[in-house]
Amino acid sequence: MGRESRHINRDPRFAPTKNVTTMKTQLFDENPADNRVSLTRNLEQENPSPAQAAFNKLLQQIEKKRAQITEWQSTISNFQQKYTLDLLPILQAKNKLKTAFVLRLDELYDIRDISRRERERLGDMILEFASDLLAQENNPQLEDICAKYQPQDTNPKHTERQAEILAAMKAEFMEMTGVDLGDEANDMSFDEFMQFAHEHLNERYAAEERARQERNEQRQAKRKKTAKQIAKEQKEAEDAQDIKLSVREIYRKLVSNLHPDRESDPQQRARKTELMQRVNQAYEKNNLLQLLELQIELDHIDPASLSNLSEERLQRYTKTLKQQLSELNAEKTQLEMEFRARFSIHPSDLGYNASPASVMRLLAQDIAAHQNELHRMKYELDEIKDAQSVKIWLKTMRYRDAY
Repeated sequence: MGRESRHINRDPRFAPTKNVTTMKTQLFDENPADNRVSLTRNLEQENPSPAQAAFNKLLQQIEKKRAQITEWQSTISNFQQKYTLDLLPILQAKNKLKTAFVLRLDELYDIRDISRRERERLGDMILEFASDLLAQENNPQLEDICAKYQPQDTNPKHTERQAEILAAMKAEFMEMTGVDLGDEANDMSFDEFMQFAHEHLNERYAAEERARQERNEQRQAKRKKTAKQIAKEQKEAEDAQDIKLSVREIYRKLVSNLHPDRESDPQQRARKTELMQRVNQAYEKNNLLQLLELQIELDHIDPASLSNLSEERLQRYTKTLKQQLSELNAEKTQLEMEFRARFSIHPSDLGYNASPASVMRLLAQDIAAHQNELHRMKYELDEIKDAQSVKIWLKTMRYRDAY
């Protein structure tokens, strides 16, 4: 039984139950991908103006980014299902075998005909494997084994020296921080003291950082803004106003045509109520693109009319679409980061610009690798039963450690 170095989370308790695609509401979820209107199909123009070209390019970039997000959502869902059905049972089987392996080695620890050095090596391996398993689940039997093989310091001089070092550290800490540890300090072990000191210093540094930031904010508030800063803030305010204006004008047109209270037919009223919900959701998010799509979907505008917008409107729409593209980029990045964190996949395993297809390949590779390791573990457990087999196994483990 050797050490693992797989890419994907190995904890057998890790059984994803939450659909990753619902971790965060997507910008365009209200209008499913297969029902969306493509705004780029009717924008083929000869010699478009710079403003129209910028607008068209943004539409294409957004459509591409939305497709990427949809692909990632689908892949994550497939990954989660395959992980749960195919990989998780193998990981659970491996941990059962690991426990059986530790118990077998513990039985053979006192066997005759193995040297003192081999016995020490065997004890270290038992402790290592048992500790790894305890980090994943509680098991009283393994706790007893860990306690049995935990190294004990029997040198009185060394123990006395450790106590002197710990006392000196406590005194230095109290002098440096002004914190009186009191009588409780006498009963603190080295690990307990280090944890206490670490937490205290973190809290102190955090408080100092907050105070520093407050002082900086107060100083900045007193300073006069430069002409460049004022111009930048004015530009940002104008852009924000343009974005609101672009979204508001389409929103008002849609509300005017869709208001359910003006519809006498029950079926049409229900339909318009659902559409109004989509319109309101898009408006709350400043989602210009979805409002345009709703206009086309409801036949309120001809898609070709997007090629004949005024320069002023194009410029305003472009500002809004830039913001939406930025949000989509952030959405895709967060989706990938949450996925990597959920399954403990390091970027180096796939690369920072990995495709969804590479994710599924990685999972397939890990399933095969874990399955092979499971077979090897079964073989080793069957083989280790006497002094000679223990000796061979220890030599094999030294060879694996070397590589």
